[in-house]
Amino acid sequence: GACRFPGKGAAIVMSGIWAYVGPLSNTNGLRNVRHRGRFETSRQVFDSPAGVVHLQQCDRTADSHDAQRLGYSARSKRRYSIVFDGCLYNRNEMSRLASKSIDGEATDAQILLAAFECLGWKCVEHIDGVFACVIWDDEEKRLNVIRDAFGLRPLYIYAGQTSIAFASEIKQFFSEPCTPAKLNATRTLDFLLSGLTDHSSETMFENVYRLPGGAILRLDTRVWQPGDDLPAFDNWYQLPEPDSLEISEAEAIERFRYLLSDSVASQWRRPGKRALCLSGGLDSSSIAGILATENSTSGNKDKIVTFKVCFGDEEFDETPLLKSVIELTGVTNHQTLCTFPDALRLIEPLTWHLDEPFSRASLAAQWMLFKLAAGEGTRATLDGQGADEQLCGYASMISEHQAYVAGGSKFVHTPVVSSRSSLSWNEEANGRQALHWLSPEQRQAAFRKSESQPYIPNRRLGQLCRYRMLNGDLPMMMRQNDRLGAAHEIETHVPFMARKVVEFSIALGDKYKLVGNQSKYLLRRSMNGLVPRIILEHYQKKSYSKLEEEWLRSSKDQTWVNAVNVTALEWPELLDKEGVRVITKDCEHADKETLLLLWRILCFGTWARKFNVSL
Repeated sequence: GACRFPGKGAAIVMSGIWAYVGPLSNTNGLRNVRHRGRFETSRQVFDSPAGVVHLQQCDRTADSHDAQRLGYSARSKRRYSIVFDGCLYNRNEMSRLASKSIDGEATDAQILLAAFECLGWKCVEHIDGVFACVIWDDEEKRLNVIRDAFGLRPLYIYAGQTSIAFASEIKQFFSEPCTPAKLNATRTLDFLLSGLTDHSSETMFENVYRLPGGAILRLDTRVWQPGDDLPAFDNWYQLPEPDSLEISEAEAIERFRYLLSDSVASQWRRPGKRALCLSGGLDSSSIAGILATENSTSGNKDKIVTFKVCFGDEEFDETPLLKSVIELTGVTNHQTLCTFPDALRLIEPLTWHLDEPFSRASLAAQWMLFKLAAGEGTRATLDGQGADEQLCGYASMISEHQAYVAGGSKFVHTPVVSSRSSLSWNEEANGRQALHWLSPEQRQAAFRKSESQPYIPNRRLGQLCRYRMLNGDLPMMMRQNDRLGAAHEIETHVPFMARKVVEFSIALGDKYKLVGNQSKYLLRRSMNGLVPRIILEHYQKKSYSKLEEEWLRSSKDQTWVNAVNVTALEWPELLDKEGVRVITKDCEHADKETLLLLWRILCFGTWARKFNVSL
């Protein structure tokens, strides 16, 4: 009873969404995202007081007769129409919720649309899955724009003076020359200082916004017109409060193991060839152990296919850990090698597919992993992201919790918002000499940003876990995971991010997460017998920033350093060319933070040129 099996109609569907409201029907919104799907649906066009409403999408698995099956309908025959990207893991439950007969061949889009007809937008509160959708109500002339609880599927908004558009990827908005890409200087400064890009509803493009996870935008075209301010986003989803669940350790271990196993099964058993991204760490090894146990119990003889990226460095490849997982679970493992020349070679395609610059050179490894998987015919992957945030896997979380225990509710200036960024804003600004690489105007903006950061108390572990689920690295990593998978025609799934798993972990608060020197205590205990002992007892989490530091420091290829200086020349409004030149003079002896900063400047310049961004 631990596994939920999808109906016959469940299929891998990775889609590109396009919705537009304006003076003319815009049909070019899917031009730049053919990697998300090749079949283009018949266009749906409606009239509204705010202008023409245009809905369209492309899909990975649709064929020439699938337009009606995907939930679309002629405007004269049905009140609601939908464009949808994602999948429902609880199809059966959502079908029952629709209170009507649902064909076994129905798509997830049709099921969601039927549920919406019965309950309105509140039907999404019952979904276990990943999705982004736009639903048009032709009677009320209202657009309902909705994203899943944790924002695992992308959805962006372009708010212009004469039109508004909604899309799966930012590049869709710039398929027309009349829509120039403008810089959001505030968000760009955030990226240059801390490496974060997904901590706000704003993006690095002016007038382009991301709909937050767990949010809905209800746009009534009878009262709203293009050029007006956007209505406020409503949150349809809230994480539970920490410490809202009282449960014994034994019960917690049993329940967590059940929930995670159920999540893995529901995501693995969808149709299509799938594989596991297996690093050899605790999180992905737990998924491998669950899958191997399920195969053994069911008598399934199919081999579990896994993929791994290596760096040619034993410290980061963790070969003994990986070998122990392979021996225990019997999975097959395919490997590829990633080096710094690969990171330099891939910076342009990575930037294009990610839509915004990225702060870590090691992200090239993820690209190469998906390329390897695609070459083997893989159409969907599972990976272990999300466990660190909800179960306390980062050293920075442990440090802040320990500071709370030692000092109570002592107030500190500017919380650490990222486990991957180089320095937080106030750390950069405290050493004002360290900001000499910024233009004078941006230097002052950085000082003001640092001084305006609120003082907050050190937080308990449960509060930190809840915060990290919605802030910092995780939203950024989820976007990158989706985008790099889509670039290789692969749909990505993240079992640790299933709603029931996350809600259980967060509701536990401080309990069963950090015991002695064991982080992720609950996961370690619940995976006893499924994961090799060497992994369960391996507590030292490696940071790829050290690997990247060595890459940047020891590189003999000076073209990337020259490109950093070119970027400073191209953007005098943001960067001080002499300050940048000074810090590029001696990379061999630069500290890690300086080297990672140079990578961010390099990436920013690549992005600005690729998207023809201007002030």
